Amino acid sequence: MMPFWLTSVWFILILAAAFVETKFVKDPLISYGALGLFVLNIVALYINFFTGYSSGTNAINGAIGGVQGRYVTPMLFLLPLFAGNEHFELKVISYKTVALSSAVIIIISNSLLIFDTLFTILKF
Repeated sequence: MMPFWLTSVWFILILAAAFVETKFVKDPLISYGALGLFVLNIVALYINFFTGYSSGTNAINGAIGGVQGRYVTPMLFLLPLFAGNEHFELKVISYKTVALSSAVIIIISNSLLIFDTLFTILKF
């Protein structure tokens, strides 16, 4: 199961990605397409775990169990494409800080996933 502190860090990174300082996207289609793919990924994740779509024990409650960062982490880099639009006015932190923080958290959460899977398979 993903630790609570890691889940909190993910939410902080998602909010930080919305305030990227560097504006590098000129085409609004790219920005809104990236946001659409990110939201579609989250919606697909929850639909997959609703009753009738998954055979997991938590499917009865419509809940997601276990370390599920693998579904969200590949899409996190789409958020700076949305927030990096030239027409988005808020500027708080740098793009490099958000990208580096995202990469570190991606490595940590996916490492937890790998060890959780290995410990489950090897029955430690």
